[in-house]
Amino acid sequence: MEYCCNTKDEYQTAIKNVVEQVIPGGYFIMGGILEETWCSFGGRKFTCLFITKEFMLDCLREAGCLVDDEKTCYLLEVNGMFLVCAKKAEN
Repeated sequence: MEYCCNTKDEYQTAIKNVVEQVIPGGYFIMGGILEETWCSFGGRKFTCLFITKEFMLDCLREAGCLVDDEKTCYLLEVNGMFLVCAKKAEN
């Protein structure tokens, strides 16, 4: 998500829009890069939005994901990369 957004407001809106597609009680899975302004894949360099773990989790929380409980959210971080699996709250 941080590769297709230029501002934090765009990122927050994009997270909200994608999480809206998840059924209540379903899981949202996303991977990305934390605290970087660029990343390289296949020898090509790409710009990305600088986000922190706290900001990313706040966006997920505001979009309706249950990120504050280990039973409903799993976050893996390795060398600045992350993978998050968070349950969407049931209505």
